[in-house]
Amino acid sequence: MYQQKNYNSFVPWLMILLAGSFYCYEYILRISPSVMIPELMSSFSIQATQIGLLSSFYYFGYSMGSVLVGPFVDKYGPKKVLFWAAILCALGTLLFAHADSLALAKLSRLIIGLGSAFAFIGVLKIGAIWLPGDYFGRLAGMCSMLGTASGMLGQIFLSRLMNDYSWQSLSIYSAAVGGVIALLLFLLLQDKKNTSVANSIHAEKEVETFAQLFSTFKKVGRTKVFWQNCLIGFTTFLPIIAFADLWGIPFIQEVYHVDRETAALNVSMVFLGWSIGGPSFGYLFDVFKRWQPIFLLGTLVAVLCCAIILYNPMPIEWMRYVLFMFGFSASSHVLVFVSSKKMSPKEIEGTTLGVTNLFMMSAGVIVQPCIGSVIDYCIPVMQSFGIVLNTVQSYQCALSIIPVSLLITLYLINRVSSIIYSKDLKSFLPRNLQLSMLTRQSWPDSRYVENIEESPGSAGQSAR
Repeated sequence: MYQQKNYNSFVPWLMILLAGSFYCYEYILRISPSVMIPELMSSFSIQATQIGLLSSFYYFGYSMGSVLVGPFVDKYGPKKVLFWAAILCALGTLLFAHADSLALAKLSRLIIGLGSAFAFIGVLKIGAIWLPGDYFGRLAGMCSMLGTASGMLGQIFLSRLMNDYSWQSLSIYSAAVGGVIALLLFLLLQDKKNTSVANSIHAEKEVETFAQLFSTFKKVGRTKVFWQNCLIGFTTFLPIIAFADLWGIPFIQEVYHVDRETAALNVSMVFLGWSIGGPSFGYLFDVFKRWQPIFLLGTLVAVLCCAIILYNPMPIEWMRYVLFMFGFSASSHVLVFVSSKKMSPKEIEGTTLGVTNLFMMSAGVIVQPCIGSVIDYCIPVMQSFGIVLNTVQSYQCALSIIPVSLLITLYLINRVSSIIYSKDLKSFLPRNLQLSMLTRQSWPDSRYVENIEESPGSAGQSAR
């Protein structure tokens, strides 16, 4: 008789923490340019536009890797993939430390981004292997917490270390840490449970080729709701990429005339809120199974907090609480991964999560250089029209894309929700989509999916 696995044992969580250590590492690499902006400008003789472009090469590499992460994780397993990804990040960081030109620095950041693309999805896949499906909302939230907590601590400590070390020295030390993490993943990480497939009621179908993976993914890719969900991922993650990852520290410095360390401490409150909010929103969904109202509430609060941060400066002691609430509410984006996983068959979970992650991280490719360009050229352009702006106003103008993206998110959440609530499922689901995608355990608000049946000898579904 099949024995239910004890998911409360330490082994599943140990595996998740091991994989999560790489995610924490790559997150620190992601945000590291935000505390090095003056030094990088001086070393490469560049302005804000080029800083944004340099930072965006990380996201360009990340987007490239996101195309590969799903099929690679599904076919080869997360252990091998995460090991080589950690090696790639360490080598890219070492190259960045020795970059003597802007072109080489961009290439190194692209390599770091390419390796980093496998971190988050790798952790989710490890969790999907070791934990039951009911844990996935909390797992996505916990993974988000690990990354953003690393971003918070990374900004604080890196800003302090920059007072004593050069950015090249810190990059060399970071590369050494990456090598240690890769070794731990190789020696300790396990991506297969120690249970017999023959005795398991949860045995997974093995996918042999990338062609089979792509064929299965096409069934999900035909659904309009999947791509709209990916677009929500883009608009909800844009605030963290635009503000917390890069431009938040110089913005706080300009508005409040504080040093880099103080600005980093304040921006880290966004990461602190995000790290607490991610598991909280995941838990709320796991308990109440209400995707739309939870997501709408989080996004609406994020819009209000963003408006206060950008357009209504207050004493910095109070602004810290607003920054915390901004991070907390914006972390509702973890629900994008929950809905993405729940609309995909088991064997292509990594692929669908990877595509979703691709949309989210592509925001960095587009947005960060655009913000830098607006900061550089907003003042002279406005002066040509007789409008005089100061540096703070140029930052406000550039960062206005954040509340705009969140307002778009509010519309998209209602749009996706209206499709999910529709009783005429044939309007957006292909006939051969697996029945498992439509069960009460699959869709975010699955109480609206009624009496789903499968005709004998047919792969189609119908809903009454």
